[in-house]
Amino acid sequence: DKGVYDGWTSQYPGYASSALVDFQFYYPDEVNIVAQQKAYIQAYVDSFENAVVSPSFLDSAGNHYSEFIDLRSFVDNFLLNELSKNVDAYRLSAYFYKDRDSLGGKITASPFWDFNLAFANADYCGGEDSTGWEYYQCAGPGPFPSPFWWDAMLGDTMFVNALRCRWDSLRQTIFHADTINAYIDSMETYLMESQTRNFLRWPVMGIYL
Repeated sequence: DKGVYDGWTSQYPGYASSALVDFQFYYPDEVNIVAQQKAYIQAYVDSFENAVVSPSFLDSAGNHYSEFIDLRSFVDNFLLNELSKNVDAYRLSAYFYKDRDSLGGKITASPFWDFNLAFANADYCGGEDSTGWEYYQCAGPGPFPSPFWWDAMLGDTMFVNALRCRWDSLRQTIFHADTINAYIDSMETYLMESQTRNFLRWPVMGIYL
């Protein structure tokens, strides 16, 4: 979203938007990336998008969109950003990487980052609302649209089944309410002294920033 890196523009508009999605190279950066790498990754993402936008979820060569991505990472990306109601998710603070083919070679939706405006710390895009889907609450006109991918994949039984299975599994472990509450309590104890010093130095508690 910062517009400081070299990259390319998707051939498709974002979800519920007429604006196209911009991709940027981070590593290798614009100084070190070579033309062949640029052309390769753009063509690879184009093929993935061609497949996921198709009613059959297949590209012109008959490849299913799941052949281009690490499906688990896209499922986890969706669940974590929805659980936290992260208003910067999907459309802004989104990293993706692709290993070389010998290491699997698929697009991975990771690493996860930038949650300072998550967990109800924003009063727009539905960030303050504990209900609803963040992906859809932050869609529409604007300069930074979300990729259409997740809306398309939510219409695919494979993705929905993977989402449900992963959710059911995580709810038994790290997404269980008891686990989450225990983690919050542990962080409260861990940060007790430092948060006091923080707000003495920056007295912003209760002030709209």
